[in-house]
Amino acid sequence: MAMRFFRQIRLRCRSARGIAWILVTVAGTSLALSAAKLTGGRLAVSQKGGENILAGQSGEYIGTLRGGTVVEVLEQDGKWVRFRLEGWIWGPSLDGFEEEAAHEEATAEEAVVEEEPIAREPRAAIQNHLPRIKKTINDQYGVFYGIGVDHDLGELVVRFRVPRISREALEHRQLAVQREVVRILEGEVEFRRIRVETNRPDGSGQVGLEIAVTAVADIDADDGGTVDEDTVEEWKKLTRISSDSGQSWSR
Repeated sequence: MAMRFFRQIRLRCRSARGIAWILVTVAGTSLALSAAKLTGGRLAVSQKGGENILAGQSGEYIGTLRGGTVVEVLEQDGKWVRFRLEGWIWGPSLDGFEEEAAHEEATAEEAVVEEEPIAREPRAAIQNHLPRIKKTINDQYGVFYGIGVDHDLGELVVRFRVPRISREALEHRQLAVQREVVRILEGEVEFRRIRVETNRPDGSGQVGLEIAVTAVADIDADDGGTVDEDTVEEWKKLTRISSDSGQSWSR
């Protein structure tokens, strides 16, 4: 069932705010597509934070739909919905991808617009380091959900889910992930701040409820030592922290 599903889905990673997502996933406990019904058997994801996609009602996790995504309903079984979704994905991210030759009738101006070299450079750099970033977070800090650049704000955004831990442990992980990612991408991706988004430290809620934003200049990426209490306390003085999806901040 999972293989049939992947052949049907093609996703385009695009945001109205200009976030060039490389891997975008968000958490949830069930597949909730219970928003206002649209015409033609189509529904929109009602969870603002998005919802998980499973291979079956009790199957493995295979992807995520962002909040507001519209899907075509194929079948409903109680509270579960089987669906079809069509979209686009960045081709070089796929194994075996071969770029098509440019259309012979394309003008020189059109060719320049299509290439967008400046916009794609950060995405390519992040893509190159994505396996390392993902492995680092999965091995030490939680479950990697996504990374991208908000060009308008000059922020690098990192998303991951944490298990049930204390708030102090969450703060340690927020700082540690900021350090690791800045160290990996330093000199290759330009950003002024790094934003870390997670779920609540008790393991509940959507990724994005807990946010920590720190200026890159205040991150000591070269410090490979253990993150201790004194380091975290100093970091908190330099960091904007929110526990309600950005509705209120520590400073």
